[in-house]
Amino acid sequence: MAKYPDLRATLTPMLAILVVALVVSACAHHLATVEGRDFTTEQIAQIKNGATTREQLLQSLGEPQSRTAAPNGAERWTYAFRKETAGQNIPEGTVGSGALQLELRHGVVTRCQHTQIKTMNGMPGGQRTEAPCGASK
Repeated sequence: MAKYPDLRATLTPMLAILVVALVVSACAHHLATVEGRDFTTEQIAQIKNGATTREQLLQSLGEPQSRTAAPNGAERWTYAFRKETAGQNIPEGTVGSGALQLELRHGVVTRCQHTQIKTMNGMPGGQRTEAPCGASK
């Protein structure tokens, strides 16, 4: 039985090296840069006019990038992000940006609008979508 080495002892280090190589390779081929606070469609769908409170927004999204006072006495919050992705499988790269604009009165959301823009290589004329929050797409 000494003629055949223990397969587990031989394969375990080789498997570990393979896993590390795959992870490093995947990272090298898909690079992303994010500026601002990215938000998910699930988070946006939860925002309801007349129901979502200031505290719920802060818990879900954190502090907004800006808060301003509107002439009508409401408070306007803006969340925004910009994301760039490139890699071996996406040589031309993609750029995505989005903004979430909210209006609050007495601590409750009264208006919410979501805008998202996606372009290839940052070229003008990309795909732009706008929708009220809580709306299904």
